[in-house]
This record gives sequence, structure tokens and C-alpha cells, in this order.
Amino acid sequence: MRMRTSRTAAGLAAVVLTLAGVSGCGGDDPEGPGSAIAGKEPEEVLAASLEAMQALEDVTYRGTTTVTSQAGRLRGTGELVVTADGTCQSTFRSSRRGRLVTRTVGNTVYVFADAAMMRGPLQYDADKVRSLTGRWQAAPRPSSHQCDLAELLPEEDRFAGFEDAGTGEVDGAPVRTLTGKDDDGSPMTVSIAAEGAPLLLAVETRRGGRSSFTLAEHDSGVELVAPPDGKVVSTS
Repeated sequence: MRMRTSRTAAGLAAVVLTLAGVSGCGGDDPEGPGSAIAGKEPEEVLAASLEAMQALEDVTYRGTTTVTSQAGRLRGTGELVVTADGTCQSTFRSSRRGRLVTRTVGNTVYVFADAAMMRGPLQYDADKVRSLTGRWQAAPRPSSHQCDLAELLPEEDRFAGFEDAGTGEVDGAPVRTLTGKDDDGSPMTVSIAAEGAPLLLAVETRRGGRSSFTLAEHDSGVELVAPPDGKVVSTS
């Protein structure tokens, strides 16, 4: 079973990402010649996409998202970066509260938050907020936590419940769109590339509020490293 970054890091920062940019076109045959998903059932399309995503070196998704944490429920922009070497980072930006970053490297999860983001969770303790401003909080990585290149696909045990929802485009690329439910039972829409490798180009969910993401980059050589020791404080 694949583990979700947003779930396993929830004790430090709850960041839920999703994607937009899907325009419906209709049609019965979205796949072109040579497509890896031509003629396949939705469950097979998702399985093919899972295999294609896990063969990548790195992925970057960007979109709009909702974060629910001790600071309350916030709407803003999100970015998810995952690499094949087991590192990942989620970033949330709010016009009201600033930035929240969760980065996993090796056996440690690092969390960075702007002062405005910390005030609520820290009960407006000015001294504590000041001591953590500009620093990363570090905690041991849970043993079950995996950084997954296919993070935004539904869990495999949900594949059979997805149905065709026509065709469309994401940033000009033709896609096959499927609808179903995520592992929490919330409505979910995924758009899989209908030409070339069947990558997950877009996803939209309604868990905790409507969120949407698009694939911005892949195999771009991105590297995620641990923050400098002098900028890290331990929470353990």
C-alpha cells in the first residue's frame, strides 16, 4: 500500500494539494495512436499511470489548495515536489498567514513556518514565535512515511471505483478524465495524459475543501537537501 505524504506528516503540518486547468471536450476516443491507455478500462488506466509516474526521477505539482491545521482552515496556493531518491517537499502559501513548508529528507521531517502562520498554533506566545522565526523544526520521520512519485493518484484499492468522464486538455495536452473517490471517500477527478506516457497531469479533490493541482515539471533534476544545522531546532 502506498503511503501519503500529507497523511504521515499530518502531526507536523497538514498540507493537502490538488490541481486545476482541465477543460472538457467530450468524445469517445481520447487516445491517439500508440497511447499506452488506448482501449483500457479506467482501472487499467490508473494502473498504467501509477507505473509511469513511479518511473520518473522527480515531479513538481502546483495548484490551489486548502490547509486545515491548528491555525484553522486556510485557502492558498500549493506546491508538491517528490524525487525518486525518497525526498519530498510540500509548500503552502496564504496571503493572510504566509508560508508553511514540510520537507522530508532521510530519516527527518522538517517544517518551516512564517511567523504569522505560527501565532495561532503557539497561542500567540510572542517569545516562542520569535525563537522559531526563520528556523526549521525537525522531527523523526515516521517509519510508514514514504515520499511517493504517484502521491496524487488515488490509492490502488480505489482504482476499480473510477469511471470515464470524457476527454479534455491540460495546458494543451489531451487527457482522459476519470472520476471516483479518494481514500477518504471524497469526490476526486484525475486527468491522465492520452498521448505518450500516461502521466497524471491534473487532479482535483474536495477533501477538506476544493483543491486542484497540475503537473508543472518532471525529470527536471530537482534536489531536496536538509536545511543548514544552524537553522534547525528539534521537536523531539
